Amino acid sequence: MIGLKGGPKRVKRRDESGQTLIMFALGLAVLLGMAAMTIDVGLAYVARRDMQNAADAAALAGADVMLEGQSSVLAANAARDLALQNGYDNAAADVTVDINIPPKSGPHIGDWDFVEVIIKQPIDAVLAPAVGKTSFDISARAVAGIDKTPKPYSIITLSETACQSMQFNGQVNLIIADAGTLTNSECTANAFSTDGAVTVATAANHVVGGWNMTGKSFDVSLPPSRAGHFDDPLIGVPVPTPTSAPVQTCPTFQGQAGPVTLEPGVYDCPTFKPAGSNWKLEFLEGDYLITGGIAIRGGGNVTFGSGLYFLQGEGLEIAGNGVVTGDGVTFYIDEGEVTLTGTSDTQLTAPTSGPYEGVVIFQNRTLTTTVKMSGDAIAGGWGAVYAAGAQIHLVGNTGSTFHQFISDTFLMDGNSSITVDYFSGFSVPVPVMSLVE
Repeated sequence: MIGLKGGPKRVKRRDESGQTLIMFALGLAVLLGMAAMTIDVGLAYVARRDMQNAADAAALAGADVMLEGQSSVLAANAARDLALQNGYDNAAADVTVDINIPPKSGPHIGDWDFVEVIIKQPIDAVLAPAVGKTSFDISARAVAGIDKTPKPYSIITLSETACQSMQFNGQVNLIIADAGTLTNSECTANAFSTDGAVTVATAANHVVGGWNMTGKSFDVSLPPSRAGHFDDPLIGVPVPTPTSAPVQTCPTFQGQAGPVTLEPGVYDCPTFKPAGSNWKLEFLEGDYLITGGIAIRGGGNVTFGSGLYFLQGEGLEIAGNGVVTGDGVTFYIDEGEVTLTGTSDTQLTAPTSGPYEGVVIFQNRTLTTTVKMSGDAIAGGWGAVYAAGAQIHLVGNTGSTFHQFISDTFLMDGNSSITVDYFSGFSVPVPVMSLVE
């Protein structure tokens, strides 16, 4: 027998190191290509964001010109100039800036109150050419315009020139539910102004001019935005004609703690000044002319029947801690001033029909005497407090009110807190500029 020498025979394996190297190189190329695309796509995204910001700003610039009542040609020029300032030159070979007034697409197509801006520009790739991608086509579109839909506002100032026309100073907390503030002043520095520890929470703050918010802290939930000039929403409410008859006997209010009842008519008397804590005064339903005005001080109870109260002399003062009610009443302040202060429980509601529907206090449009309101004096009732020629000054913790304040200027200061609930007030078709697409 012939024996086998050396055991089992080894099989020689093929050398695969070259194949592994090729696969590694191909994988590395794919990874580098993906990295290049990722980097370039990121750069394109940044460029797209910058382009969108430029389109938004250009559309708003055009709408701002339209808000001032100027032509669509000037609005288009303003939009194009703003795009140029942001680096998008329509004259450049690779840049397209289209300004369309009215828009040619979208929900506002054909509407001359809106400006459409479309910017297009290819962005050169940096690393992606290694995988055959040399550029990215990007574009941005924006539409801005003027919304003239009537809107609810709880505080409206009418002055077209006053700086600090809408003013909040001190430790102030204002909450307006479902409505906003509206400032007609074109003062560019501070038509809307806050100074102090101020919180303003509203549905909107629209102002024709500029705004300035300073102080140790301020929180304005919706920063002011531009609006166009608007008309006094109560300009059509007529100045009342005072009743001329019958002429009534003037009450003395001396030594009377029991009820005093007054009939409608003319009271050519000194100021009504009932005093004390137990007396009761009732005005029956109808129209009144009181030449001396009404000053309700101290405690007691006053009831105003529905009607028009034409007040001269000292005007209207409600102070102290009494109870004052009136349903369906309008106080026209022909002379004097309005002062509603103290801790009195005052609930005055406006008429729901007739020429003074919705107006509870109407101060002579030529009077410049400040309307002062504080405490609980406006915590009840509802209706517009209207002082077209004067300031409404609100101070103190008033809780909640349904009144609407319309005046030449408005000031809320001191340590004040109020919640205003909009309730059947006068809406205003003010042109408001906004970015809508």
